Amino acid sequence: RVVRLVAGSGDRGGDHPVRRLAGPRPVVLWNPHCTFGRTGWSTFDRYLGPLTGWAAAHPEVVLMVRPHFRLLRDLPLSGESGQMLIDALHRAVASHENIVLDTEPDYLPAFAVADAFISDISSLLTEWVPTRRPVCYLHKLDGPGANEDAQYLFSLDVATSWEGLRGFLDGVLEGRDLGAERREMVLHNHFDHLDGGAGARIAQELLDSLFAEVSDLMAQSQALAPPDVPQQTLTGAG
Repeated sequence: RVVRLVAGSGDRGGDHPVRRLAGPRPVVLWNPHCTFGRTGWSTFDRYLGPLTGWAAAHPEVVLMVRPHFRLLRDLPLSGESGQMLIDALHRAVASHENIVLDTEPDYLPAFAVADAFISDISSLLTEWVPTRRPVCYLHKLDGPGANEDAQYLFSLDVATSWEGLRGFLDGVLEGRDLGAERREMVLHNHFDHLDGGAGARIAQELLDSLFAEVSDLMAQSQALAPPDVPQQTLTGAG
């Protein structure tokens, strides 16, 4: 779906309400995670105030907040501090026309609209990279980090503080894309099948694995079966 989106990127979500709202202004899509503490990846509590404050001071950009679907559900259950964060988000959205909240189930329309992406660790980062648009990974120094397969994220623009994130946002606002060459390197080194056939390959891999497993089980069953014993003819005494 992302490959098709990129191929048809000339439209850039023209019918989407956020694109109509933004007009020629750049749209920054923000994807905060839902888990907190030393075992969580979310930087929502750290960047909500600075980000919405920056957007309020820069009406020439639109901030589109698309949180992990569990964030809005779970934060109010975590106590007063969680509810305060949610309330602050809704106040920002209500107070500034250039701060919008996206809760649609599908992320692809937001991808079509956005000109840049900022995100905690998420599979959506992987989905975004093929768009070739600016992206900033919000790394949490005191969090669990990224696994071995996700180390390429550190070749993208990375922010570990508000100062770093603000530098990225200022670059988007000024039309600077300092990470373009590094993103191309990531695509070259880690995305070698951008042909739109990933789903078909995954399905075929599952089928091949299933058939191989069934064949192995059948072979094992035959090996364990007792040998055929010729049936003896019973004769009665006359």
